[in-house]
Amino acid sequence: MNKGQSFTLIELLIVVAIIGILAAIAVPNFRNAHMRALVARVQADFRSLANAVESYKVDQGIFPFDGNDYPELTLEKFNQRAVQQVLTTPISYIDHIPLDPFHVEMEEPDATMTILFPHPPFPYLYFTYYGYDTHRGNPSIFYFFSFGPDADIDMLSGNEIIPYDPSNGLNSNGDLYRMGP
Repeated sequence: MNKGQSFTLIELLIVVAIIGILAAIAVPNFRNAHMRALVARVQADFRSLANAVESYKVDQGIFPFDGNDYPELTLEKFNQRAVQQVLTTPISYIDHIPLDPFHVEMEEPDATMTILFPHPPFPYLYFTYYGYDTHRGNPSIFYFFSFGPDADIDMLSGNEIIPYDPSNGLNSNGDLYRMGP
Protein backbone atom coordinates (compact mmCIF):
# COMPACT_ATOMS: atom_id res chain seq x y z
CA MET A 1 0.00 0.00 0.00
CA ASN A 2 1.42 3.38 -1.07
CA LYS A 3 0.70 6.13 1.52
CA GLY A 4 2.82 8.89 0.01
CA GLN A 5 0.29 10.93 -2.04
CA SER A 6 -3.17 10.57 -0.45
CA PHE A 7 -5.25 12.32 2.22
CA THR A 8 -6.39 10.49 5.30
CA LEU A 9 -10.00 10.43 6.40
CA ILE A 10 -9.17 12.65 9.38
CA GLU A 11 -7.59 15.28 7.11
CA LEU A 12 -10.67 15.30 4.86
CA LEU A 13 -13.01 15.62 7.85
CA ILE A 14 -10.98 18.55 9.19
CA VAL A 15 -11.17 20.33 5.82
CA VAL A 16 -14.94 19.73 5.61
CA ALA A 17 -15.38 21.04 9.17
CA ILE A 18 -13.39 24.20 8.37
CA ILE A 19 -15.45 24.81 5.23
CA GLY A 20 -18.66 24.32 7.25
CA ILE A 21 -17.54 26.83 9.88
CA LEU A 22 -16.62 29.40 7.22
CA ALA A 23 -20.00 28.89 5.51
CA ALA A 24 -21.82 29.32 8.83
CA ILE A 25 -20.06 32.66 9.27
CA ALA A 26 -20.46 33.85 5.67
CA VAL A 27 -24.14 33.02 4.97
CA PRO A 28 -25.67 35.30 7.65
CA ASN A 29 -23.34 38.12 6.60
CA PHE A 30 -24.44 37.67 2.99
CA ARG A 31 -28.12 37.75 3.99
CA ASN A 32 -27.58 40.92 6.04
CA ALA A 33 -25.71 42.57 3.16
CA HIS A 34 -28.55 41.61 0.80
CA MET A 35 -31.16 43.11 3.16
CA ARG A 36 -29.15 46.34 3.52
CA ALA A 37 -28.87 46.53 -0.27
CA LEU A 38 -32.65 46.15 -0.67
CA VAL A 39 -33.30 48.92 1.88
CA ALA A 40 -30.80 51.17 0.09
CA ARG A 41 -32.54 50.41 -3.22
CA VAL A 42 -35.92 51.38 -1.77
CA GLN A 43 -34.51 54.67 -0.48
CA ALA A 44 -32.91 55.43 -3.87
CA ASP A 45 -36.19 54.60 -5.64
CA PHE A 46 -38.04 56.94 -3.27
CA ARG A 47 -35.63 59.77 -4.15
CA SER A 48 -36.18 59.16 -7.87
CA LEU A 49 -39.95 58.97 -7.48
CA ALA A 50 -40.04 62.11 -5.32
CA ASN A 51 -38.05 64.01 -7.96
CA ALA A 52 -40.46 62.78 -10.63
CA VAL A 53 -43.55 63.79 -8.61
CA GLU A 54 -42.13 67.22 -7.82
CA SER A 55 -41.22 67.75 -11.50
CA TYR A 56 -44.76 66.74 -12.43
CA LYS A 57 -46.11 69.34 -10.00
CA VAL A 58 -43.89 72.05 -11.50
CA ASP A 59 -45.34 71.28 -14.96
CA GLN A 60 -48.96 70.51 -14.02
CA GLY A 61 -49.48 72.67 -10.93
CA ILE A 62 -50.67 69.74 -8.76
CA PHE A 63 -49.31 66.43 -7.55
CA PRO A 64 -50.44 63.31 -9.42
CA PHE A 65 -53.66 61.96 -7.95
CA ASP A 66 -53.74 58.75 -5.94
CA GLY A 67 -56.49 56.12 -5.95
CA ASN A 68 -58.61 58.13 -3.50
CA ASP A 69 -58.99 60.90 -6.08
CA TYR A 70 -60.81 58.66 -8.55
CA PRO A 71 -63.96 57.48 -6.73
CA GLU A 72 -65.77 56.50 -9.94
CA LEU A 73 -63.12 53.92 -10.82
CA THR A 74 -63.43 50.45 -9.38
CA LEU A 75 -60.74 48.07 -8.21
CA GLU A 76 -60.98 46.12 -11.46
CA LYS A 77 -60.28 49.23 -13.57
CA PHE A 78 -57.61 50.94 -11.50
CA ASN A 79 -54.50 50.08 -9.51
CA GLN A 80 -51.35 51.61 -8.03
CA ARG A 81 -49.38 50.99 -11.21
CA ALA A 82 -51.94 53.03 -13.16
CA VAL A 83 -51.77 55.84 -10.58
CA GLN A 84 -48.05 56.23 -11.17
CA GLN A 85 -48.26 55.80 -14.95
CA VAL A 86 -48.63 59.58 -15.38
CA LEU A 87 -44.97 59.84 -14.34
CA THR A 88 -43.84 57.87 -17.42
CA THR A 89 -46.27 58.96 -20.16
CA PRO A 90 -46.85 61.19 -22.09
CA ILE A 91 -43.99 63.15 -20.47
CA SER A 92 -41.29 60.95 -18.97
CA TYR A 93 -40.51 62.27 -15.49
CA ILE A 94 -39.05 58.85 -14.69
CA ASP A 95 -38.15 56.11 -17.17
CA HIS A 96 -40.02 53.27 -15.42
CA ILE A 97 -42.13 52.65 -12.33
CA PRO A 98 -39.84 50.93 -9.80
CA LEU A 99 -41.15 47.86 -8.01
CA ASP A 100 -41.23 47.32 -4.26
CA PRO A 101 -39.02 44.35 -3.31
CA PHE A 102 -40.83 43.97 0.04
CA HIS A 103 -44.46 44.15 -1.13
CA VAL A 104 -46.64 41.08 -0.66
CA GLU A 105 -50.21 40.53 -1.81
CA MET A 106 -52.82 41.38 0.82
CA GLU A 107 -56.20 39.73 1.20
CA GLU A 108 -58.10 42.95 1.92
CA PRO A 109 -57.20 46.61 1.47
CA ASP A 110 -56.96 48.88 4.51
CA ALA A 111 -60.47 50.19 5.27
CA THR A 112 -59.26 53.72 6.04
CA MET A 113 -58.00 54.44 2.54
CA THR A 114 -58.45 53.06 -0.92
CA ILE A 115 -55.33 50.99 -1.46
CA LEU A 116 -55.71 49.58 -4.93
CA PHE A 117 -53.39 46.62 -5.30
CA PRO A 118 -52.55 45.31 -8.74
CA HIS A 119 -51.41 41.79 -9.37
CA PRO A 120 -47.68 41.17 -8.89
CA PRO A 121 -45.21 42.72 -9.50
CA PHE A 122 -46.09 45.52 -7.10
CA PRO A 123 -45.02 49.16 -7.37
CA TYR A 124 -44.42 51.27 -4.28
CA LEU A 125 -47.64 52.61 -2.83
CA TYR A 126 -48.31 56.27 -3.58
CA PHE A 127 -50.70 58.42 -1.56
CA THR A 128 -51.59 62.07 -1.34
CA TYR A 129 -52.78 64.00 1.66
CA TYR A 130 -54.98 67.05 1.87
CA GLY A 131 -54.11 69.42 4.67
CA TYR A 132 -56.72 71.39 6.60
CA ASP A 133 -56.45 74.38 4.29
CA THR A 134 -56.59 72.53 0.96
CA HIS A 135 -59.59 71.16 -0.87
CA ARG A 136 -59.98 67.74 -2.42
CA GLY A 137 -58.39 67.64 -5.83
CA ASN A 138 -55.35 69.69 -4.80
CA PRO A 139 -53.23 67.56 -2.46
CA SER A 140 -50.59 69.33 -0.40
CA ILE A 141 -48.45 66.32 0.56
CA PHE A 142 -47.50 63.08 -1.16
CA TYR A 143 -45.80 60.00 0.17
CA PHE A 144 -44.41 56.75 -1.13
CA PHE A 145 -44.67 53.68 1.02
CA SER A 146 -42.98 50.27 1.23
CA PHE A 147 -43.85 47.46 3.64
CA GLY A 148 -40.20 47.11 4.65
CA PRO A 149 -38.24 43.93 5.37
CA ASP A 150 -40.95 42.43 7.58
CA ALA A 151 -43.34 42.57 4.56
CA ASP A 152 -46.39 43.81 6.46
CA ILE A 153 -48.07 47.11 7.30
CA ASP A 154 -46.96 48.39 10.70
CA MET A 155 -49.24 51.14 11.97
CA LEU A 156 -50.09 52.41 15.41
CA SER A 157 -53.61 53.46 16.33
CA GLY A 158 -54.71 56.45 14.31
CA ASN A 159 -52.86 55.20 11.20
CA GLU A 160 -49.49 56.48 12.42
CA ILE A 161 -46.78 54.69 10.47
CA ILE A 162 -44.05 52.91 12.43
CA PRO A 163 -40.83 53.81 10.60
CA TYR A 164 -38.30 51.11 9.82
CA ASP A 165 -34.98 51.50 11.64
CA PRO A 166 -32.18 49.00 10.94
CA SER A 167 -30.72 49.65 14.40
CA ASN A 168 -33.65 47.58 15.73
CA GLY A 169 -32.45 44.64 13.63
CA LEU A 170 -32.48 44.22 9.88
CA ASN A 171 -35.74 42.24 9.90
CA SER A 172 -37.45 44.37 12.54
CA ASN A 173 -40.96 45.83 12.35
CA GLY A 174 -41.48 49.11 10.58
CA ASP A 175 -42.24 50.49 7.14
CA LEU A 176 -40.18 52.56 4.73
CA TYR A 177 -41.71 55.76 3.44
CA ARG A 178 -40.84 59.13 1.97
CA MET A 179 -43.01 62.20 2.29
CA GLY A 180 -42.81 65.34 0.22
CA PRO A 181 -42.40 68.07 -0.62
